[in-house]
Amino acid sequence: MRLLIVILNFFALTNAAKILFVSFTNSKSHIGSMLPLAQALSKRGHEVTLYVEVYKQLGDFNGIKSHYVILKEPEDNWAMNTFMDRVWNHEGAPSGMVFPHLIGNEALSEAVTQDDFWTVANQTWDLIISDEVFTPTGYGLALMHAERHGTPHAVFSTTDTLHVFTTMLSLNRNPALGPSYYTSHKEPLYWHAADFVSRLNSVRSTMVEYASIGILSEWLTSRAINQIGHIDFSWSHYYQTAALVYVDYPDRFTWPIANGNDLIFVGSFCTGSKALPKELEEFVNDPSSKGTVYVAFGSVVQWPFAPKRVVNAFVDALNNLTEYRVIWSYKGTPLTVKSHVRLVEWAPQIDLLHHPKTRLFVSHGGLKSLKEAICSETPVVYMPFFAEQIRTAMIGKQLGFAEYLNKFTIDAPMMIRRMSKILTDDSYQHSISRQKSLFDDRIASSLQEGVFWTEKVILQGKTVFFKRSGMKLSWFQFLHLDLFIGMISILAIVARS
Repeated sequence: MRLLIVILNFFALTNAAKILFVSFTNSKSHIGSMLPLAQALSKRGHEVTLYVEVYKQLGDFNGIKSHYVILKEPEDNWAMNTFMDRVWNHEGAPSGMVFPHLIGNEALSEAVTQDDFWTVANQTWDLIISDEVFTPTGYGLALMHAERHGTPHAVFSTTDTLHVFTTMLSLNRNPALGPSYYTSHKEPLYWHAADFVSRLNSVRSTMVEYASIGILSEWLTSRAINQIGHIDFSWSHYYQTAALVYVDYPDRFTWPIANGNDLIFVGSFCTGSKALPKELEEFVNDPSSKGTVYVAFGSVVQWPFAPKRVVNAFVDALNNLTEYRVIWSYKGTPLTVKSHVRLVEWAPQIDLLHHPKTRLFVSHGGLKSLKEAICSETPVVYMPFFAEQIRTAMIGKQLGFAEYLNKFTIDAPMMIRRMSKILTDDSYQHSISRQKSLFDDRIASSLQEGVFWTEKVILQGKTVFFKRSGMKLSWFQFLHLDLFIGMISILAIVARS
C-alpha cells in the first residue's frame, strides 16, 4: 500500500506544471482577482509563481511563490495624485485608460534593467497567464516564450473583458445592447436598450475606447515590449494566439452577451468566513444595536484625496445612525465620530459581511466587493468611481438589491435616505438572496472549471478550442468595408450602363 502511494505521488509530481501569473504593477486588487485560480492550481500540485512589479513587497500569498521586481517609487507621486484626482473629481472616460498603460510601460522599462526580471524571463514555463490590462511585461513574456519554446499563454480579465478585446476575440458584442464602463454618474442612474441616448452614449464610449486602447495604447505597449526582443506587438495577434481567456466577472449577473467556449468564467464562487476578532465581535453584538453597517471602498480609492464635502457627508450621515453599529474602513486624517462608529484602517471584510448582525454594505462597487456582498447576502449602497463600478451599481439597483450615491452630488441627507431605505425595506434582502441562489448554483465550481481547462491546455501544449474565423479578419474585412465598397462599385457600374 505504501509503495502504491509513493508511486502515485511520483506520478503526480512528474505531471506538475510550472505556471507563471503576471499581474498589473503594484495592484493588490488585480492580484486579489488572480490569486484564487493560482491557489487552486497550486493545491493540484502545480508549481505556481506570481510575478509582480511593486514599490515594496506585498507579503505572502498562501502557497504561491512570489517573485517581486522592486521599482523605485516616484519622488513627487505625480502619477498617484493625478489618478486620485480623476477617481474623486471626474467622470470615468475611455481616454483615461491610456494612463495606466503608461504606468505598466514605465514599470517594464525599469524592470528590464534588473536581474530579478531576467531570472523569470530566462526560465522555462508550461503556461504563462497575464493580466488583461496595463501589463506589457506579461504580454512580452508570453509572446517571447511562445516564440522560443512554444509555450502556451492565457489572458486573465480581472473584471469583465473590455469591449475592444472582445472584438479581437471576434465575439461581435454590440455596444448598443448594454451600458459601458463609462456610463455617466448623473441621476437617475439609467440605461435602456430602447433609449436612443443610452445606445448613443455606449457606442460613443466604445469608439473612444477603440482609439485609446486599440490604437494608441497598442502603439505605446509595442514600444515597451520591444525592449525584451519582441517586435511588432499587436492586440490582434496576442488574442489570436491565446489558449484561454479567464474572466473574473460573474457570468450570471448582466445583460445577455456573446461568449466563446475559450472564455472561462472563474469568478463565480463563494468562500467561507471566520469569527470576528474579539474586539469587533463585542462591538457589533451590542444588545442596543439594530444591526451593523459596514463601509469600505477597497484598496485603490484613497480617502486622503477625497473632497472635504464628501468626507463631511459621510461623517454626518454615519453619526446619524445611532441605532446601529458602524464600522468604517478608513485611512486618512483624524475624524470626529460618535461612539457607535468605529474607524479602522483594515477590517476582515468577508467575516464582517457574513456576520449575522450585518445589515448593510456601503461600497464603491469593485468586483470583489460585489461578489462578497452577493455571497454574504448583504444589500448595498454603492458610490462608484471608475471602471466596472458604475455598471455594477446600475445592475444592482435594477436587480433590486442596491441603492446609488453620486460622488459629485452626495450630501448627508441623501446618504441617510438611501441607507435608511434599505435598512427598513426587506425587499432588498430578498433580492440579493435570490442573486446568491443563482450565483453559485452550478454543477461544478467556477474554479474547478478553470483548473480543468488549464490542465487540459498544459497537457496539449496549445489551445484546445476552435478559434473563431473572424479573429483572422482585418478591420477592413471585419467591418464589411470590402463588401460595402464592392456593392457601391457594382451599383455605380449598373447605373452608368
